[in-house]
Amino acid sequence: MREPPGIVSTALGDETIEYVETCGIFLDPWQKWCVRMAMAERKVGSWAAFECGVITPRQNGKNYYLRALQLGYLFLMDDDLLLHSAHQWDTVNVHRKWFMDLLESHDELGSLLKPVDRRTGRSKSFVNINGDEQVVLTTGQSIVFKTRSGGKGRGFTGDKVFFDEAQKLDASSMGDTIPVLSTRPGAQVHYTGSAPNGRSAVLHSVITRGRKPDPDDRLFLAEWGNTVDVLELSPDSPEFMDRIRAANPAVVAGRITEEYVRQEIRTFSGTPELVEEHRRERLGVAENPSQLNVGPISLDQWDALEDQASEAVGRVTVALDVSPDRHHASISAAGRRDDNVFHVETVTHRPGTSWVVAAMPGILNDAGSDKVRIEKGGPAGSLIAQLEEAGIIVEQVTTADHARATGLMIDSCLSGGLRHIGQQSLRSAIVGAQLRASGDAELWSRRSSKVDITPLVAATLALGGVPALADTRQPLYFDAT
Repeated sequence: MREPPGIVSTALGDETIEYVETCGIFLDPWQKWCVRMAMAERKVGSWAAFECGVITPRQNGKNYYLRALQLGYLFLMDDDLLLHSAHQWDTVNVHRKWFMDLLESHDELGSLLKPVDRRTGRSKSFVNINGDEQVVLTTGQSIVFKTRSGGKGRGFTGDKVFFDEAQKLDASSMGDTIPVLSTRPGAQVHYTGSAPNGRSAVLHSVITRGRKPDPDDRLFLAEWGNTVDVLELSPDSPEFMDRIRAANPAVVAGRITEEYVRQEIRTFSGTPELVEEHRRERLGVAENPSQLNVGPISLDQWDALEDQASEAVGRVTVALDVSPDRHHASISAAGRRDDNVFHVETVTHRPGTSWVVAAMPGILNDAGSDKVRIEKGGPAGSLIAQLEEAGIIVEQVTTADHARATGLMIDSCLSGGLRHIGQQSLRSAIVGAQLRASGDAELWSRRSSKVDITPLVAATLALGGVPALADTRQPLYFDAT
């Protein structure tokens, strides 16, 4: 468990807990604590946490925690826009229908609904706008319900963004959300889900950060689960049931009976696949991402190279990459540290491409670089002409150069000859990055990779432009006469 830093008051959380009881929501102690932490203030009008993560096995009551927060933000804090998302529509729709039913059955809240539409028989507050289901109140406030599957994860914004089923949250949804929230005063991001699987890049990153002592990271993380050693216990042993209770606060509260859990254990017996599913969904055992990461660089190897104090000295190279669907663009930099070890980092990673040309001069100036490297045959190649028209020098990189740079990136990671500062954008890309053949060599595959890998490709292209050590040495001059 990790409380957000700098808490001075939890009064708003207490007020919300009292308020939702008038709406028929009675929280367990653990849910009340999570509400207090999520709504804790570091000063009046400023949340202690920017990100809030609550991870428990399924059916433990995360949905009631979310409902309490959303009612508090909407009706006590007067937020204009809330956005609730999940991976599948069925999950979103259950939450949406509960919200609609509450508004219609509650006298005070129902007064905020628009008149009934004669055609549908329901309030005009319940609308579909651009394919998203919304509840729009007479005050102008609204809550949007949408899915992230099927390419519908773009356009996330709001005062509060809720990522339910966060174990299925991908990096592209984060890329669409986090930069936009910078314009929303009082914005927060909420993650709820069960234990991450091997492909849960974002949730693994949140958990990793939450387990590190960092007084400047405004993250609240509450997780209930077990380590893999729980599988060494006999399912019939008292110790095993103790571990079940430790991971499932609903068992402690009596809403899930031990008798049911024991039958559930039998139901999920018989095959390795069933046992694997049960250990994650009930025991709360997270899958190790490095075990399932089929890419050339494991997360264990990548994480071991983190050095938050790392920085390049002297000449720095800059590179740009764009995703094939043009939904994301990244600019990365690379160079050498004073110990000659390579350094790479993401300079910026944003949705779309319209910002690139305007931002490039300032980025190059800050980096002390006079040009940007772009793979001319890649998606970013279409921006070369615009950049050159803007007076920016572009070093056009061939596919063969990309392949050589990919080999240098992999070799440097495996040998320990590279450092990074632990950015989530690069970590998420490492998890899903795939290779494709190019002649006898291999390079990063933008299309077959499971996540947005533009930060990694840009870092690789930048790394390929770092001069070899022999090229950085001062020439020796002497008088031959």
